[in-house]
Amino acid sequence: MHHNRPVTAAILSLLLCQIAWGLPGILEGPVINPANGNTYYLLESSTWTEAQTVAEQLGGNLTTINDGAENEWVYTTFSDVAYDRGGLWIGLYDKLGDNQFVWVSGQPVTYTNWSDAYPDFTSEDYTVMWKVAGWEGAWNNTLDDNWGDHITYGVVEVETQGILAYHVDGANGNDSNIGTTHETAFATIGRGIEAAEEGDTVLVWPGVYSEMVDFAGKGITIRSAGHPAVIENPGNFAVACYSGEGPGSVLEHFVIRNSDTGIFLLGSSPTINHVTVVDNSDYGVWASPDSEPAISNSIFSNNGENLVGCEAQYSWTETTPPAFGDAEGGNFHLQSQHGRYVSVDPAIYGVEGLWAMDELTSPAIDGGNPAANPMDEPMPNGGRVNLGAYGNTAYASRSPWPVPGDVNQDGAVDLNDMAIVGNDWLWQAQWVQ
Repeated sequence: MHHNRPVTAAILSLLLCQIAWGLPGILEGPVINPANGNTYYLLESSTWTEAQTVAEQLGGNLTTINDGAENEWVYTTFSDVAYDRGGLWIGLYDKLGDNQFVWVSGQPVTYTNWSDAYPDFTSEDYTVMWKVAGWEGAWNNTLDDNWGDHITYGVVEVETQGILAYHVDGANGNDSNIGTTHETAFATIGRGIEAAEEGDTVLVWPGVYSEMVDFAGKGITIRSAGHPAVIENPGNFAVACYSGEGPGSVLEHFVIRNSDTGIFLLGSSPTINHVTVVDNSDYGVWASPDSEPAISNSIFSNNGENLVGCEAQYSWTETTPPAFGDAEGGNFHLQSQHGRYVSVDPAIYGVEGLWAMDELTSPAIDGGNPAANPMDEPMPNGGRVNLGAYGNTAYASRSPWPVPGDVNQDGAVDLNDMAIVGNDWLWQAQWVQ
């Protein structure tokens, strides 16, 4: 659960400031939002001003939220640490005390999610994303404090510099668009690859993409944004690398199905992570002898042959499937007694997904690389990423946290856990005698 990362100047400066001024430390992060490529951190509880000071030390600001999907991602990713009536500091504030809320990042206000009767235009100039029953993810303006039941944690956003993210949306995009936002998305993955340059990311929004995804020799990342997308190309390759691609060519979080060959590799060694490759008539992955792909945290099932010419680390390659939700119906989420994500119609249910409780738990849950940080998976999770396209996303099937003493579920039993216990020490329900 612990990772050795280079200590950047920003992190070192932050540590010195924490020591000198008692500023909040980092609870979680760095976490990448796949929809915009930006880096996020969750801070210890503090005032808004203290959290913003740390955000600037990290090279960013308290998070700016531009649409409902981003609001949902921030809440889903970080709210588990908050108390039931606590919340998350975001970067919206009344800068001049004139009841005109602005983003501290300087970006225009194009989206808000105020709860009922808020903002109430008082002297409460700072915005918290609530974790309150009935108002989950809604916003409230409040004082610059951190007390009682309203303990609040800052969410820091650091924008990615010098690397572009191109968006693809098969349902709503158009290949004549510019592709640099979800609203201006391309319609095909191929157009996103054509636009991308070395180091860029192609973000693919949910849908079924019937095309061959050819990396064209580019060192780019092709990743699903939101619920993992499906790639299929009946009678041919679904994904192909035959132009000398190396580890910088990255494929992540896709279901690849219903093709002759799921992934075709000729003289190429890409990085393939968290894919579910199923129901391909000839091969799941076919690799030439001079290819050395790095494949991990994936599922290969019901292909003519799962893997030819290559191996996969921390992956499912058994002949029997790993207990999918409904493989025949195209649902490749993993069954779980603790919760499996099921997509529903938001017009009917008011949400995009619900959690089903299965009679068994798939052996592919918590089967991924133990060194991979699982914090993009919903709580509770087993402290280890799941296999397949949905692993290490907000749509991963749930499992119980393995260490009860890790109260805040950050992967370490330390003073932060003792502080939480101390804060609630001797509390008891009214029915306790």
